[in-house]
Parts: sequence; structure tokens; C-alpha cells
Amino acid sequence: MSAVSPSPNAQMIQALAKLDERDVRALTRPMDVYADDPATWGDDEVAVYHRGVRHIVNIVTHSCDCEDYHYRDVTCQHIRRALYALGKREIPEGINVDALDDGLRRRLEERDAL
Repeated sequence: MSAVSPSPNAQMIQALAKLDERDVRALTRPMDVYADDPATWGDDEVAVYHRGVRHIVNIVTHSCDCEDYHYRDVTCQHIRRALYALGKREIPEGINVDALDDGLRRRLEERDAL
């Protein structure tokens, strides 16, 4: 399995904020977060869609059904993305908002407009 080079936007974010790789992926990769997905069980869970695959994230226990979470015991990119998208984790200072994934940027703009 070959490693994918980070996009120029991902490299810029990583350099500016000195984030770890999972934060960079959570901020820059296309993902969609849905609180009302039929696969979720209550208000503590959201579905995060990434590359056509649905991952269920519990935002209270910070758990995910992905392999990265289960086998490496880390806070995966799906958990981080859900927390960023729901406003439970702040976008780090120094981040160029234009480098964020379009879906995340739109969601943050909608949230800020309320």
C-alpha cells in the first residue's frame, strides 16, 4: 500500500499550525458528518462518510468503528472531523480557512451565521 502525498493545502495547514497527521486529514479531506443518519443510535452518535464508507462516531466517548481507532487506539480522523464539524473542537489558530475541506468550511460558515 503506497502512501498518498498530502495536497498542497494539507501541507500548508500542517506547516502553519504544526498539527499531527490525523488533524490535517480531518480538516482537509472530503468528509460529510450527519447527526440524523439512520445507522446512529441517539444523540451521542454521528455518521461520518469518507470515500463512500460510513463510520459511526460516538462524540461523547470519542470512539469510532474504523480500523485506525480499533487497532491503533488513537483519536482517528473521523472522530476529529466530527468534533470540528459540530463545534466541539475549535479550528486551531493560524489555519487558512480556504485550505479546509469545502464541506467543513461551509458547515462552519452555516454554524457561524446562526
